[in-house]
Amino acid sequence: DYTEAEIEVATEFKNMVISKLLAHSVRDLESSNLELDSFAQMVSHDLREPLRGIRIYAQHSIEDDKGKLTAPTESRLNAMISLSQDLDALLLSLYSFSKIGRVELSYENVPVLEIAQQVINRIKPICEEQNINIEIQGDWPTLFCDRIRSGEIFQNLVLNAIRYSDKPEKKVILKSELNEESGIYVFSVEDNGIGIESSHFQDIFQLFKRLHAKEEYPGGTGSGLTMTRRLVEKHGGKVWLESEESVGSRFYFTLQPQE
Repeated sequence: DYTEAEIEVATEFKNMVISKLLAHSVRDLESSNLELDSFAQMVSHDLREPLRGIRIYAQHSIEDDKGKLTAPTESRLNAMISLSQDLDALLLSLYSFSKIGRVELSYENVPVLEIAQQVINRIKPICEEQNINIEIQGDWPTLFCDRIRSGEIFQNLVLNAIRYSDKPEKKVILKSELNEESGIYVFSVEDNGIGIESSHFQDIFQLFKRLHAKEEYPGGTGSGLTMTRRLVEKHGGKVWLESEESVGSRFYFTLQPQE
């Protein structure tokens, strides 16, 4: 048997080792965060600035030499502009994603219905142009959450619903329902779009993952659903979906941790 003095010494030694390991882990984490910040800065400035220069030079070439350029040359310059814009959007998405892991949520009591209505008002021009009908249904609560980030979640899901639809009359339903068993509100965004095969349910949350060619369904960078899941998880919630091909999809999410 060990004496009390031996147990005390062993305990102190164990605590000292744990303390040193924790301090080492914190230093590693701080170093990783600095490297991530440096990478984000490089993406934001060092890569995007040359792209901006390429785009401007191509635009000036078209404007200054209008009438002198052959049709194939002008077409190639326009393609250069379009590709540089696409790459710039990807870099901006990558920059945003690199920062989101350390975003501090600003919690407050928020009427979630206000957030949904603000998102609809924000995209109203798109809805009018594309003949999109958006409905709000259900009993909407006031939750302790981040107003801005919650708005980003709704907006990402609504834009995703609009983008991947081949129907002449697009329909999107935003709904709030209370799960009686858990006491947690479940929000959903439903569409009548192209739907998703169940085998791709996890793939769509990968960064820059697109199931369809951009020419087929233009717009977006393939980062919206990835960002959505990260923001939902930062709230302690979860996101999932139901979908049927050629019928539509319904994305669900919560903003409260499961007790």
